[in-house]
Amino acid sequence: IFTTENWTTLLSEGFEGTWPPATSPEWKGPSAATTADWSVLDYNGPTGGLYLPASRDCNPHSGSKSLWMVGGGYDGSGLGCGASYPSNADAWAIYGPFSTLGVTNLKLTYSYYVNAYNSFDPVTYDSFCIGLGTDPHSPSDYDCYSSTSFPWWDTYTKELDSFNTGVVNQASVYLSLNFYSDASGVAAVGALVDDISITGTAAGQGGT
Repeated sequence: IFTTENWTTLLSEGFEGTWPPATSPEWKGPSAATTADWSVLDYNGPTGGLYLPASRDCNPHSGSKSLWMVGGGYDGSGLGCGASYPSNADAWAIYGPFSTLGVTNLKLTYSYYVNAYNSFDPVTYDSFCIGLGTDPHSPSDYDCYSSTSFPWWDTYTKELDSFNTGVVNQASVYLSLNFYSDASGVAAVGALVDDISITGTAAGQGGT
């Protein structure tokens, strides 16, 4: 008997069609997510308005839609494409939980467009973050972007290995997307995300 490596896709999301799914609540705490699905939430509640991530036909990377991090909810759904995001936003989109047990060569790929106000204060700035971990609101492995200098689409692939202990070989992992803004200033759009995939290889049994 020999062992083969089987390519597996844990997530492939282009935000086309109806998103988030009709079963996705606007608020779901970490302990409530029991099936692999998306959840969206405004972490500061109705303070400053309700702005949630939503699929919108605003400058997609591919297809007809992308995820606008503040384009949904009672207030966000009223924003026109290219409008400025609000001050004090704290919008989240969370996928999971899903298992990475037995999966190696994990890769997270995504396309992003960030146009966020940066006061050049090293402590406070508006930013988009994307990460993976066992705690959906505190991912152990993440990347953040904040800039008005590069408002165009870019694609990034992160390779995850045994050093990413909070992601690799875990029974319950979450993908977390967050857009945060303070009160110092705003800019147009904030953050768009598109074409997210999580892939890897899983050991399987071949022939004899």
